[in-house]
Formats: sequence, C-alpha cells, structure tokens
Amino acid sequence: VLRERLRRWRFYDQLRSDRDCPARQPRIGTRTTALADDGSDLAAAVQTIREIGDHEAFDAAIADAFPGATVAIDVHDGRFALRFSQPGLLRPLAGAELSDGTLRYLLWVAALLSPRPPELLVLNEPETSLHPDLLPALGRRIAGAARASQVIVVTHSTRLAAALDEAPECRHLVLRKRLGETRWSTGPCPALAAYPEDGADDEADDPGDADDDPDDPGDADDADGDSHDWPAADRPSWLWPQRR
Repeated sequence: VLRERLRRWRFYDQLRSDRDCPARQPRIGTRTTALADDGSDLAAAVQTIREIGDHEAFDAAIADAFPGATVAIDVHDGRFALRFSQPGLLRPLAGAELSDGTLRYLLWVAALLSPRPPELLVLNEPETSLHPDLLPALGRRIAGAARASQVIVVTHSTRLAAALDEAPECRHLVLRKRLGETRWSTGPCPALAAYPEDGADDEADDPGDADDDPDDPGDADDADGDSHDWPAADRPSWLWPQRR
C-alpha cells in the first residue's frame, strides 16, 4: 500500500519546451490523467482535462495569463495536436510555433489540473523560461492545486514567491548559503522586500515566436522569471509548501 502511494507522488523538474521537445509534435492520443515528467503527452493531458477534469479551471488559467486566448486539441488519424488562439494573431498557432515560455506555461497548467490529483506534487523552479508577467497567474494556479494536493515549490523568483505568499495556507522556508553553509528560516520573508523585482532578461529569439515583443507576456521566452541581478552566493531559494 505504501509503495503504491509513493508511486502516485509527482516530481516535475524536467519539463521540456525546447524546439525539438515531444510536446510540440502530434502524438497518439490516449487517456492521460497525469502529465508525463517531461511533458511529452501534453495534448493528451489537455484533452483528458477537457473530458473528465476541470475544463473550466483550465480555460480560466489560460485566460488569466493570456486574456482572450484559447487552447484546443486537433485530432487527425488518432494523433492529438495543440492549437493556440489569441487575439491579435492572424491564425491559430500549432505547438511547434509556440514560444518556449508559452508552451511551458501550458505544461504547468496541465500538470496542476490533473483529473487525478496526487497526494504530493513537487515543482522545481517553475519560473524557468516564463515571462515575469506570467508568474502571478502561475502562482494562483499553484495555490488552486494545493486545495487537492500537498504542493512543494522550489523557486528563486521573487515575483512567484510573492504570488504564492498571498495564499493564506502557504508556508515557506527561505534558504541561504553563507560560506558554504546552507541556512533556513521561516516567518516573514524579508527577501521579497530586500531584493529587486524580477527583471526581464532578453534571450535569444526562438523560431516559434509569433511576435518578439519583450513586453508581451505572450512572448514568454523573451524573458526569464529568474532575477539574475543577485550575486550567486547571496541568492535566496524558497521552498514553498502549500498545505491543504
């Protein structure tokens, strides 16, 4: 019994959003109640959410990050493929055309809205590749998932940490390394006030970008949610356990 409980725990730290990742390609559609650890079955996971999960929460999470946007699944010869529509685009975008950050946000939403929530869900640096403007929406979706699961988030992002801290059930540990020693603390998080807001660092253009506007959350891979202004030895990490 214990082994089966442990097998249902989920750890996400290798979700792929690179140009060649499987999530961008049409794949055989099967009932998928839990997103794979690399996100390869994203389209099937989204379709499963639509059929037996909370599809309204999924649509709300997309609209929260990309106002007016919708995500649909095209089915051809038994293969599922993503289709992303957003006001201002002349046509829907296929998975292969999405920016890294947009795709990564869809991966996190699919993982957090599993129709079969795990007892434990661990997210490692979910801010990676996301535009800072997407982090509050992601934080709200994580807080929503914590109503059904124990969620642990490891992050370096002040903006994501602040969004998570708005949830009354959130508890956190702040980890700091000093002279090779890691120390932790609880209580109010002084780092949120002591350090600057996450900046939008320009990255190399991705061929999937429909528009390279660094101020547009839709171009999610134009900036990274991490702040790179902190000295490495002084950069805090947050462990954010979200309790049911």
